[in-house]
Amino acid sequence: MQLGIYQNAAAMSALDRWNEAIAHNLASSSVNGYRRTNTAFRAEAFGNIPQVSRTKAANEPKQAAFFPASTLGIDFKQGNVVNTGRSLDVAITSEGFFEVKRSDGTTLYTRGGSFSTRADRTLVDARGNEVLGQGGAPIQLLPDQPDVSIAEDGSISQGATIIGKISVVNFNDTQKLIPVEDGYFAAPSNLVPEPFEGRVQQGAIESGNASAIREMVDMITVSRAYQASQKVMTTHDELIDKAIRNLG
Repeated sequence: MQLGIYQNAAAMSALDRWNEAIAHNLASSSVNGYRRTNTAFRAEAFGNIPQVSRTKAANEPKQAAFFPASTLGIDFKQGNVVNTGRSLDVAITSEGFFEVKRSDGTTLYTRGGSFSTRADRTLVDARGNEVLGQGGAPIQLLPDQPDVSIAEDGSISQGATIIGKISVVNFNDTQKLIPVEDGYFAAPSNLVPEPFEGRVQQGAIESGNASAIREMVDMITVSRAYQASQKVMTTHDELIDKAIRNLG
């Protein structure tokens, strides 16, 4: 009976992780380019244990012990592309990530393409991170020039002048990317960016792929499963207490 208590405790721990992922998805569901955290459940084997018995014979039959566990991952499914009409809004319509640099020099990767310019005409994203061009340098627009035009390959031009090309990269294993915050990712040292072979769309942004309605439904599912596990644990505890009082 104690095994059942431990198994339900493990189940509740796994449900806690799922609930935390749901809360994060809900909080970030309105962030452009956000990628939702998904939760997968599995049964982990923890060896064999003796069956309930008053004897401790060496040949006593044993049973396999499995405990519930959960694994968090990132859902990189494409979000909806929404037309905005803003010349500095850019959506990636295939796989890939924009390369941006924080004020501390850290390079991050994001799908959020709502860009603007600083006072010095440097292209930045919604968080003020510099949008990098090919070669790793920030992109600086020309003053007093015609409207910005962004081609499908990310090339930026003002009139007949080509300013540069937005750096968009891809990775051969996106699950190795490390979530940082609000749809940003960091790449570990063993994950090298690859050339971008997709296309971008000017005047549009990609919304996040987390649905608030879906997350609310999942939250209800977690709540019910958690309550069921609590009830099972309470029942096991009552049976053990009854056995101790009756058997001494």
